[in-house]
Amino acid sequence: MIKKFSVTNFKNFKDKLTLDFSKSRDYNFNSHLIVNDLINKAIVFGYNSSGKSNLGFAIMDITSHLTDNIKQENHYSYSLNLESGKNEATFEYEFLFSNQTVTYVYQKDWNRRLLTEEVFVNGKSLFFYDYRNNTYRNELKDIQSINLDNRVENISVLKYIRNNILEFEQDNPIKLIVDFANEMLWFRSLRENEFMGHLANGDNISDYIIRNNLVDEFQKFLNECDVNEEVSKIITPTGEILGTKKGKNIVPFFSVCSTGTACLTLFYYWKQSCFNRIKFLFLDEFDAFYHEKLSSHLLEIIFKISSFQCVITTHNSSLATNQLTRPDSVFIIKNNSIKSLSNLTNKVLREGHSLRKLMEAGEFDE
Repeated sequence: MIKKFSVTNFKNFKDKLTLDFSKSRDYNFNSHLIVNDLINKAIVFGYNSSGKSNLGFAIMDITSHLTDNIKQENHYSYSLNLESGKNEATFEYEFLFSNQTVTYVYQKDWNRRLLTEEVFVNGKSLFFYDYRNNTYRNELKDIQSINLDNRVENISVLKYIRNNILEFEQDNPIKLIVDFANEMLWFRSLRENEFMGHLANGDNISDYIIRNNLVDEFQKFLNECDVNEEVSKIITPTGEILGTKKGKNIVPFFSVCSTGTACLTLFYYWKQSCFNRIKFLFLDEFDAFYHEKLSSHLLEIIFKISSFQCVITTHNSSLATNQLTRPDSVFIIKNNSIKSLSNLTNKVLREGHSLRKLMEAGEFDE
């Protein structure tokens, strides 16, 4: 799990921004949102241009150089902060793996090239590589034999080590970091299938549902979400596709479904294909096309799954409710800072409080 994440000089984050999952409180409700004393499910609220999407891009940056996963990243452009005058962005991930804290810190330049990579275990630096002069320090015993001179230029040293050592100690921090990065997923609840990180097979959604015999289950999911579509298969000259009944006709599903239903179908696809295999999910613009009841229903689905850590962004303050979440799991991002509601007030927050009303009354404004 990610214990803490920090980024500096990336996009609108001029100064160091830290999202801390370790500041859980002793609330006696919705305890399933906390795993190993870390916040396992977080909701991030913020105004337009506050940095919600950029937070996701920053957290997922690790996948761009540590993994070979299929990625679709043309929906944003990598950039450093335009006001700082600095020539590098710094990314810092503090992980909790079993009983040890592993920290991974790296820097990248304007062209997304790595400048440094460093690994700490329980606060002690055990590995450091400087790409500017190709020098390194290594105190990790089970990787002493690897020859880094054979590394292809512009390939992450950590990725090279993970791919070229057949046997690691189970608690080797490089193995743990790279394996975690390979099981991270970002997607956005819009009509287009925008994603980063973990991807099953690059499936067409219609093909995936039909090939895995999920048509009936998909119909049930839609109906549970109060979408009354009658889904079936259509045979076309190029193969089978999803169809839906309109009057006496069966037409291609995606040609007539609403934007909200298309987004819901995208959510279903990722839930079925990846939710049982990922360790971290960043779900951006979660409820852009959902009504309040549906948003709450989908959150309940996500929150019941404890096997992955999740950050969800939204504008909708109605989701700030202790029926779904808790004050230490709800964050506000604003002015290059991100803090939980429990850390934005001196008020003792109880289960009976309306977090939404308190937010709208300015209780959490700094």
